[in-house]
Amino acid sequence: MSNKLKDIKKIVAELEANDDYYDLINYLEELAITPENAYFVRYKLGVTHGNRDEHKQASPHLEWLEKQDVKRDAILEYNLAKAYLEKEEYDKAFTLVSKSIQLDPKLKGNYRVRGQYYEKMWYYTNDKKYYQLAYDDYAYHKKLAPKKVRAILWMAQLQVQLLEYDFDEALYENTLHLLKEYEDNNGYSWHKREAENQLKEIKKEVDAAAQNKPIEVKTFKSDWHSYDDVLNEMLCHVKVDKGLQDVCPSDQFPLQIWLSVGLGNTEQQEDQSIKIDDTLIQAIESNLTQKLEVGKYAYYAGYIKQGELLNFYFYTKPTRNLQRKIDQALYPFQPLSAEWEENTASAWLDYTEFMVPS
Repeated sequence: MSNKLKDIKKIVAELEANDDYYDLINYLEELAITPENAYFVRYKLGVTHGNRDEHKQASPHLEWLEKQDVKRDAILEYNLAKAYLEKEEYDKAFTLVSKSIQLDPKLKGNYRVRGQYYEKMWYYTNDKKYYQLAYDDYAYHKKLAPKKVRAILWMAQLQVQLLEYDFDEALYENTLHLLKEYEDNNGYSWHKREAENQLKEIKKEVDAAAQNKPIEVKTFKSDWHSYDDVLNEMLCHVKVDKGLQDVCPSDQFPLQIWLSVGLGNTEQQEDQSIKIDDTLIQAIESNLTQKLEVGKYAYYAGYIKQGELLNFYFYTKPTRNLQRKIDQALYPFQPLSAEWEENTASAWLDYTEFMVPS
């Protein structure tokens, strides 16, 4: 097998002309990398895997290409942006896709990537301007590639997300129309069914809520206590609202949310700029109680701090948007990591007794 660049380019061109990407990848991976062919071979492997959304296979080649001191084209910038989006490094992804758009404004994939960036910003910030920017990018992708139907699905899926927390009958009907247009243009039916099922659940909840009487939340006088204790043979600090005993257990808020926030890996633990102190705890508390709408849709029981780990406890009712609310509350505190679980709380013991010394 020839490793000369001229011969390689000829074979690659023939395989690309026939859309034979499986054989193209196998051919490139079997080549011996030389200083002469390294950039071309790694470029083709990186962008071919990247265009097929094979992020794991594309990653080593794209990382190598990014370090090379050469002028990058729009295709490479686009695939680098996709890789950073996959790694959730959103600002870097946005910088790269913006550069790709400058180099080639007609590269349709750019508007999918930038739309996904805007969609993530809308998810975390709840700023509706990002929703509109994402929608506009998906619509422009559709304009650039009218025979491709995926953009119709992206637009419909985006509207489903909006309907989850801001229901509008006209938008609901428009979303159904988009899904039908997607199917009529031979879109994958299971994508359509999944989105339709989400819509049905949302409509069912909206209709049920309209029939129910408004919830009258039981009010109580907070009685906060703070103290040090030992948990699992480790010193911890507890803050608990014993005033909850006047209203709990509550049929209105039967769901216990245990939310663990902390430094999740060695790199974060070694970052001296991150310090879990009273100021940070108060800021996280404030965001969580605001996003979970404590006093209206939830009770807040308190937290336990043990080392560099914080455990917050809330009581609420089941809701479709719980994950999004938690993500929005904690987004400003990156790179802190978080995980959460939910349990059914049916007795007073499930509320704050576990936080009170025996």
